[in-house]
Amino acid sequence: QEATRQSLGISHPAIYQKALSILDRFHLANGHLLDFGAGQGDFIKVLQGAASFALHGVDLMYTAIPHVNWYVQDLNRSLQFKENHFDVITSLEVIEHLENPRRILRDFNRVLKPGGRLILTTPNNESWRSILSFVVRGHFVSFTNSSYPAHITALNRSDLIRVFTEAGFTDIEVEFTDHGAVPW
Repeated sequence: QEATRQSLGISHPAIYQKALSILDRFHLANGHLLDFGAGQGDFIKVLQGAASFALHGVDLMYTAIPHVNWYVQDLNRSLQFKENHFDVITSLEVIEHLENPRRILRDFNRVLKPGGRLILTTPNNESWRSILSFVVRGHFVSFTNSSYPAHITALNRSDLIRVFTEAGFTDIEVEFTDHGAVPW
């Protein structure tokens, strides 16, 4: 509960815009989309005006949004959906809050339809600011005491590629936004 309260269930608009640009680049605008860790539903509300997905949100907290199928569950537990159900899963700034990223990525792969897409974001632990924080304070900038217990799992690019590959994903791409204290 403390982690939920601390995160507020929201992300930065730059993250939402990056996810929208990826959806657009891959011509993804319909089918079933699951927003995993949907929080207050801010990204779902953006999607309602930008695409024609059948929208599904899952989070520990309930958020009532018209025309959205909402599921309340502990994000550290297995997803309750059948195999090959979703065309797209978004998980924006959520994986760093989870105890077992490998388990949820296997679950994402299970519930995605063949050829489905996963868009996942997490704090950039390869930025100069984050690396300097690690050298000086022993923790990446988004994983210091002020971010605990919300941020518990720090992943860098090679970690992400490993866990995605282990979960059965292919065609993995890593991108960055220009948002942050020190962009890129």
